[in-house]
Amino acid sequence: MTRSHTALIIAGFVLLSGSACGITQMAALQPTPTKQTHPLRTLVPTFTPSPEATATPTPTDTPTDTPTPTVTNTPTETATPTNTPRPANTPKPAVPTDTPAPAAPAATPTPEVDFVVTKQDVMKIIENGSCNWRQNIFVDVVDANDKPIDGLIVSDKWNNLTHVTGDKGPGKVVFDLWKNSLELFVKSDQSEKPFRSQTTRRLSSDKPEISDMIKGGVCTNEAECQAKIASNSFCFGHYAYEVTFKRTW
Repeated sequence: MTRSHTALIIAGFVLLSGSACGITQMAALQPTPTKQTHPLRTLVPTFTPSPEATATPTPTDTPTDTPTPTVTNTPTETATPTNTPRPANTPKPAVPTDTPAPAAPAATPTPEVDFVVTKQDVMKIIENGSCNWRQNIFVDVVDANDKPIDGLIVSDKWNNLTHVTGDKGPGKVVFDLWKNSLELFVKSDQSEKPFRSQTTRRLSSDKPEISDMIKGGVCTNEAECQAKIASNSFCFGHYAYEVTFKRTW
């Protein structure tokens, strides 16, 4: 080795020593790092499975002599009992209630009158083109079954005229109507026992109703009838009527 080589090595060593000292000084100036502590970890035990038992082979039975089976009688099957239905509940008979006493028959109402007027009609007035010559009221008195009743007194409203039924036929009586007007009713029997009787309307031959004139054939309407009355051509005094009284019991 030459001197020049030796000198270079020494110079390099010096240089390295200086650098190391500088580094050492710098390291001394650095703060000492704080040691960090870490929590202790809890070790979890690892499950170690138990070793499986090794199955021990079952020893094979040594065959023996098979015994002769004993004959057993087969038991007879017993029928399974069926469910017997329970008897239905029989309803108890209803308790009889008190039978109401039959109602008393209703009393037959008493009629307001003994005799009612069932007919009071004018008869035909014009016959063969002229006035007839009837001037009467023909009266019939019958019972509830339309059978004639004799022996009863029929009177006008004012008790001026009276006739007994039966003198003109069964249950019949006739009143003359001479240019006048009458209203009739059944007054009593011959013992003078009074009756409650309806009274007829006014039956007239001198002042007839317009309706009677039309029904009797004297005229055909009210105007014609009024004209005949004004001219005195309405068959004055020649009117006749039919009347029926009927007993209500």
